[in-house]
Amino acid sequence: MTATTGAEAHLEGACPGCEGERTQVFQVEGLCCAAEVGQVEGRLRSLPGVCSAWASAVTQRATVVHTLPDGAVEA
Repeated sequence: MTATTGAEAHLEGACPGCEGERTQVFQVEGLCCAAEVGQVEGRLRSLPGVCSAWASAVTQRATVVHTLPDGAVEA
């Protein structure tokens, strides 16, 4: 996965009220079905500091809203 921020980070404010909240979008190669989407989302959401996470098999991207320092969420 590779991270991008800025224009690709849509739906900002998914977790209002979290100080230092950031949104990152990751390219997830090979993400092809709902079961894999569920696994990716579940693992990301289980990480301490992750406010929300969602993924799409159509775009092969995962969006993560978190309060972690730079470099803490990467692949």
